[in-house]
Amino acid sequence: MVFRLGRLIALKGPGLFFIIPFGVDRLVKIDLRVITLEVPPQEIISKDNVTAKVNAVIYFQVVDARKAVVQVLNYINASSQIAQTTLRAVLGQSTLDELLAERDRINQNLQKIIDEQTEPWGIKVSTVEIKDVELPSTMQRAMAKQADAEREKRAKIAALCHVRRMTAICARHHIVGTQNVANPCRDGLLTDQVTDAVLKSARTRQWEKVPTAQVKVA
Repeated sequence: MVFRLGRLIALKGPGLFFIIPFGVDRLVKIDLRVITLEVPPQEIISKDNVTAKVNAVIYFQVVDARKAVVQVLNYINASSQIAQTTLRAVLGQSTLDELLAERDRINQNLQKIIDEQTEPWGIKVSTVEIKDVELPSTMQRAMAKQADAEREKRAKIAALCHVRRMTAICARHHIVGTQNVANPCRDGLLTDQVTDAVLKSARTRQWEKVPTAQVKVA
């Protein structure tokens, strides 16, 4: 782009061209490639009052060099400021669970808002991605305790189902009253050895109930 005495006169493409020296013409170069802009970490407060630090990355491209120079002083810095304020505003309307689970939807929302705000500057925002979500140490410990509690709950449910299943087997084979098998069935202390004993006792009782064949000798 060439400014002559402070006035934009033409857009120059690649190749050889001449400008008037001695301060008459001033040349401004604009990069038309995709620019990667990293948004510094922003401290946000989510909708459920959780504090976190979030950073992101933006990919944008200048599609109108005339607007990028005339409409805004520094389009890269302006885009960075718009991205920071939009990031804090959008994430402040989401809960922590949404921020961790619905990141694709939040990225699309950020891209749409930032693109609408930078469009008058001749800039097209193609992608916005949240890179990292840093939670306070107290929140991380609380989430770890909750995960441990959930795992312990699932383990207890699985053990209870196993006890009920083995108790049903004991009752079906009429051996709940025996000393060696009834206590584990009742107390929920079933192991592989107890299971083998249950099945062995059941097979023994079934064998005892089979009547012996009577053979007549002529």
